[in-house]
Amino acid sequence: MKEVQYKRVTSVKNHQRVIAIHEKSENKDVLTDIHRTFIYRISKKVSELTDVPAPEFHIIKNCNSKTKEEKFLLRVKGVFYVVRHEGFLLVNFCHSLRVNLLRKSVIPAV
Repeated sequence: MKEVQYKRVTSVKNHQRVIAIHEKSENKDVLTDIHRTFIYRISKKVSELTDVPAPEFHIIKNCNSKTKEEKFLLRVKGVFYVVRHEGFLLVNFCHSLRVNLLRKSVIPAV
């Protein structure tokens, strides 16, 4: 069984767009829970382009053998430019991926 939720929120006042995808699936061995989030915020209009810093990556992985659970988190933050009406807009972004895996316990045969 697979269940997917999709949400898109745009805030004109805050110059922000959020896209979120939540996916749950289950098979005979594993329960999987995946969250994907994409956040974009327009910060300001610029007249000249400057060097964009490299994006920041944060990766965390956690395994618990007692509960048979694995967690993984990836987050990327950065900046890019967009051309609009003969000018440039500076856009900050944050992408995240969170994966939770829960292995079903196997009952030994007697």
